[in-house]
Amino acid sequence: MNNISEKIISVEEAKTALRCMRLGGLFEDDALESLDEFVFRLRDITTSKLVERIIERELTPIQSRVLKLYLYDGLNSAQIGRLLGVSQANAYQTITRANETIIRLMTPLIEYQNDISDAELVPVKVGKLLEICAARNGNSESFCTRLRDLRVSYAISEQRMAANLKISDRELKEIESGRKMPSFTTTMRYSALFGIEIEMKFINGRGVYTCKRP
Repeated sequence: MNNISEKIISVEEAKTALRCMRLGGLFEDDALESLDEFVFRLRDITTSKLVERIIERELTPIQSRVLKLYLYDGLNSAQIGRLLGVSQANAYQTITRANETIIRLMTPLIEYQNDISDAELVPVKVGKLLEICAARNGNSESFCTRLRDLRVSYAISEQRMAANLKISDRELKEIESGRKMPSFTTTMRYSALFGIEIEMKFINGRGVYTCKRP
């Protein structure tokens, strides 16, 4: 893997990640996550950028395309097969080989970062990094899905997000699954935290939130 010393996280992304230490009231000391939590979370965000580089530069063109369809567009192997004119088994095998390549290339770094030698833990860590990549690059138009993607892309746990938004874990799950729309106050907290513009549009007399990716 070449050029891993390139800048892989922008100043603005770092600032947003830092704001995630100040959830809730944004300036309340009791809302701060610990410095260790912040450092580990920022490390995951940064490391996930390396995974994106692998997807772009180290996989074969077909592996890269198939994995992006799987991760970013949320298509399953059968849908990918139909789209590309190949069998479901072929699409699944391509996804598997792409994952194996990512795991192989990321293993030395992950073992060093986490001080582990258990080979079974590396795929779990890579899976988490791929989840962050998918959240950052996902193509969903759903407002609630985008809120979930924002949380995952900054490696924030459900428990911390809920606690600092001053809502219950259950309410957060309902919001992210689309079963419930966030209140105006909660929506403004999302906006302040992630530095995004959230608009309300009225469709058939009903208010609907929309937001753009930062």
